[in-house]
Amino acid sequence: MVKKLIPLLFILILSVLSASYTYADESPEAKLRGPEILRVDDTLTVVYSVNNIECSGFQGTVSYNKDLMLLSDAKAFDNSWNVEVMPNGMFLAYSKTPTDSESFFKGGDLFCLTFTIKSAAKTDDALTLDITSVIAATVTPNGDSEVPIGDTSYVKRIDPPASSDANITELSIMGISFSPAFSPDVTEYTIPIGVDYTVNSLKFNIVLSHQKASYEIIGNELSVGNNTVTIKVKAEDGSEKEYTVKVKRAHDPSKPLSNDTRLSSLSISAGTLSPAFSPDIRQYAVYLPHGTELLDVSALPLNEFASDIAPMTYTLKEGNNTIRVTCIAEDSSKGEYIINVYVMPEYLGFIPEINNKIPLSSTVLIDGVLNVGQTIKASLADTDESAYTVFWYRQGEKVSEGALYTLTDSDLNTVIHAEIIGIGNYSGYFVSEKMYVNSDGIAIDLDDYVSTPVKTINMGYTVMWVTISAALFLAIGFLAGNVKKKQSDNNQP
Repeated sequence: MVKKLIPLLFILILSVLSASYTYADESPEAKLRGPEILRVDDTLTVVYSVNNIECSGFQGTVSYNKDLMLLSDAKAFDNSWNVEVMPNGMFLAYSKTPTDSESFFKGGDLFCLTFTIKSAAKTDDALTLDITSVIAATVTPNGDSEVPIGDTSYVKRIDPPASSDANITELSIMGISFSPAFSPDVTEYTIPIGVDYTVNSLKFNIVLSHQKASYEIIGNELSVGNNTVTIKVKAEDGSEKEYTVKVKRAHDPSKPLSNDTRLSSLSISAGTLSPAFSPDIRQYAVYLPHGTELLDVSALPLNEFASDIAPMTYTLKEGNNTIRVTCIAEDSSKGEYIINVYVMPEYLGFIPEINNKIPLSSTVLIDGVLNVGQTIKASLADTDESAYTVFWYRQGEKVSEGALYTLTDSDLNTVIHAEIIGIGNYSGYFVSEKMYVNSDGIAIDLDDYVSTPVKTINMGYTVMWVTISAALFLAIGFLAGNVKKKQSDNNQP
């Protein structure tokens, strides 16, 4: 204790250096300031400042509500100064080099006191701090200078716990309607008609439920196509809540409309698509157990300017069911995906036989002349026509169904092709080569059209099967020829 009093006594009594104290035009003024928000379990730091003064030390008294507060630290803002608070409440603040006028305090923040709030404290309790009987002193060779500093107090009531309210109470967009109607509990919204190309951001009007919550808007620099704008609200206690607005910005009118009719996803509620989905594969097969009556199908367009596709529920019958999913491009072109859904027959103690005359590989045959007004025909080599269906496409859009197709003026100078799929058990999918229609009447070369089956097959078995079949047909033909020849010889007179 004696050592702690020496600096103050040195300041107040001894006169060792040449330095002078100059009174300011205004009287010294002391202040205490602390946080605006204070809650149970927080720490309280209060800053003591003095203006209009120049000195080398202070002495005074610190008093506070010890039932609710525990002094944990006292610290000078200037590293060349010390501050100490005695158990009896007296405090000393002094320069570590009191004889050096360069280290004198010249006004501003002097020190801070940090308190721990005791567990007995509760909301609305008042925490008080008083600093009184303060004297500022300066030691000079010509004598001591002492200036009294006025008393100052700090009172802060403990605030309620931080609010977790991160709700928006009012939300609107200038000049734009969205759905559904706004409700604080609904967090996802859509602008159904989208916005014009000239709109590059949304102008929001937002009112928060709690005055101490805050928000930020993310993604409001709209790009052409689909956008999701997020309003992130942060509550007073740091918890967050997000509201989203989905909006499509119109296509640049100076650029051509997209004709992309591909899907980015195609999902079914039961079974598995075969082959696995790909935007470029348009036909699929699904096998479902006997008794399956309903199938949900959902799809999303690959191009963001294509029309949305509503989910559908289909009623199934036993055997083959053909489901068609149509994607409409931005330029109104239509593209179709076909799902052949086969519901298995009832199990009666033996494995049911599923008849299908479509082989695993074949050749697409096109007969006819590629000339307007002519009728052309698509077929599969060595296959019964009743076992498959033919679809005709112009510029990638389906224009007809059936083996025969008559070319019209609309086909002139366009590219057409045929696609063939099985009926019943899906075992083959074949695409002809693309054909350019002109007015020259060029005949079709059958060698130019080779199938591109989707399924992966074992070519070894296929080749072996084809080889054996060919050998059998040759043998049967040879025997039949010999039989006819013998009959002919026997009928000779």
